[in-house]
Amino acid sequence: MIRLTENTIEGVRKLRIKKNIDTSYKLRVGIQIGGCAGYTYYVGFDNIKENDVEFMQSDICIIADKVHLTFFNGLEIDYVDQEYGGFIFKNPLAKKVCGCGTSFNTKDKTENSTNAQQGICESRADGSN
Repeated sequence: MIRLTENTIEGVRKLRIKKNIDTSYKLRVGIQIGGCAGYTYYVGFDNIKENDVEFMQSDICIIADKVHLTFFNGLEIDYVDQEYGGFIFKNPLAKKVCGCGTSFNTKDKTENSTNAQQGICESRADGSN
């Protein structure tokens, strides 16, 4: 699953206070097609949706779409407090990572990229993104 570092837990608490985000909103972690490597991570506060999985770490409730979970096995999210915020993603499944740190792919460049794109597009067709 997803593991938040202590820096991330503290960073999420600070962001919630700084942006006056109600505690009823949960921390959403997801992916979307894009970036240099194929997929990008996103993190934000959201309400739970029908296709979501919910789990706790410390006092942080994390939600993610079930479709995205296959990309998150072993994912660690760190946080560096800087002017623009800074989530750092460490994913043992990533075979290709862009220098920006938020773009990744679980396929190496020798695999058929058309099939990789087709799989994620089919999963998004039901509005699960």
